Amino acid sequence: SLQYIWHFGDGATETGEQVNHVYSAPGTGPATFSVQVFAQLNQGCSAASQPQNVTVNALPDASIADTISGFSNCTYSALGYTFDLSIINTSATAATNTGYVINWGDGSSVTLGNNFTSAQHQYTTQGAFELTVTATNAAGCSQSKTYSVFNGNNPSFGVASQGNTNGCGPISYTFDILNTANNTPSTTYTFQFDDGTPPVVFNHPPPAQITHLFNNPVPGSATNGYTLTAFATNACGTTPATVGGIKVSIKPQALFKTSPTLNNCTNSPVTVTDNSIAGFNANNPGNPSLYTRSWSITPATGWALSSGSLTSPSYVVSFTTPGSYDITLQVTPGGSSPVCLPDVITKTIVIGVSPEAQFALTSSPVTGCAPLQVATVNNSIGDSLIYNWSVLPATGWNFVLPSSAASATPGFAFTQAGTYTVKLTANNGCSQASSFDTVIVVKGLPTAVLPATQSFCGPQTVTFVNADSAANSGINGQLINYSLGATSGTISELQWQVSGGATFVNNSSATSFSPAINFPSTGTYTVTLVAENECGNSVAASKCASCEYSFVCVCRRFCCSYCFRNR
Repeated sequence: SLQYIWHFGDGATETGEQVNHVYSAPGTGPATFSVQVFAQLNQGCSAASQPQNVTVNALPDASIADTISGFSNCTYSALGYTFDLSIINTSATAATNTGYVINWGDGSSVTLGNNFTSAQHQYTTQGAFELTVTATNAAGCSQSKTYSVFNGNNPSFGVASQGNTNGCGPISYTFDILNTANNTPSTTYTFQFDDGTPPVVFNHPPPAQITHLFNNPVPGSATNGYTLTAFATNACGTTPATVGGIKVSIKPQALFKTSPTLNNCTNSPVTVTDNSIAGFNANNPGNPSLYTRSWSITPATGWALSSGSLTSPSYVVSFTTPGSYDITLQVTPGGSSPVCLPDVITKTIVIGVSPEAQFALTSSPVTGCAPLQVATVNNSIGDSLIYNWSVLPATGWNFVLPSSAASATPGFAFTQAGTYTVKLTANNGCSQASSFDTVIVVKGLPTAVLPATQSFCGPQTVTFVNADSAANSGINGQLINYSLGATSGTISELQWQVSGGATFVNNSSATSFSPAINFPSTGTYTVTLVAENECGNSVAASKCASCEYSFVCVCRRFCCSYCFRNR
């Protein structure tokens, strides 16, 4: 495909089959440019057109000047607003210009020839006018220039207060804008309030009134207040106007806090503190931030102050009755002639019951044999209680799933005999935690322990005595000490068994706590002891083997066996 590249003779190029090009002004005279287009194929072949000349004529210059008054006339004559304007032709292309049209901006105009060097015009009314000069040259080119003409005096202006500019902010005040009807259209009006807001500017004609919102108290002296400073400005000068004594007060903002803030309980102290934001009394310059406070608590019963009063910045109150209470703080502007109303805030505080931990286990007295499961009945008092259960010692037990230390009514499984302390701590965050504990005794099967190996010469009578019993005194002859373990229970009965022809003598029997056993001849004898308590019998030992010339104790779970060899 063909690609067209245009060269316009002024250094610029364009591509395309049809293009537009704008030539810059050539200066004071016409300029000729050579235009040529090149056609080029993708394969690299190209062809060029014959150059064509383009002549660009210069634009005429429409410049004029007022060397006398600078296009401005400020008059204060009582005879009117006559302004005789004289202008001169300062066009840089005056030699090639062929004509001029001057529009004076007041509804009149004049057409002048190429010999225009100066012209005069009289303005008879005040105002701002747009004077436009259009110059034309022999090539038919034309160009216009506009000049601002002013005829008048400094503006008439005034600002007035509507009164009652002493109020409580945020507040809006309205001010009247006066004496602007006869000002020129070019007059501008600027209003500056010294409260930190940006100025407000109007073009003529301004509105009849201006309203401003005051949000903040006046900085500095409360006596002087704010001041509105305004200006009306035109080409002849500025007319100022001011309004002072604008007073804006700000009421205090009631705020307070309680500590603790949540989960308050009966008979627990609550500290109430005023942290209000002080207001501003513009009529009390000595102490504009002064305010007074008053507290109230409703209902009027169920509470008592432990420090401070209902006018103090801070006080401590204790609530003796649970329920909801409304605490109200009212802050009132102080000093002379306050214009702001009091501010009031009310907060509701909920008083709950202090925690009191109480519980019961499922049996009384709390005792039983291992393994033992015990349930709980939670009788704790208080609102929104959080529980924590613990058991000492820490071993030999566990919680019955799915209960845990945080459950209201957990279950406990005791796997070992012993004495345990079960403790409950109840807390709701509004006072000190409360604890309660009880003791549970877990019993186990009894144990019997016979002594180590001993040798005797036979025949022999041996008395077995409880090493822990005080009733052993006075027993004569050969003695063998044994011991019993009740594991928190009470041993109610013993069962002795002896083999090999040994017999119980000396009025003892198989259930005696100190049996005397006669071993009549040499041989192997097995002595077995079984103890019984509330939890049952101990397990009997298996028979003794390889026992020669000695007693041999073979210990098994909860029992012991003796072998006796008489030499």
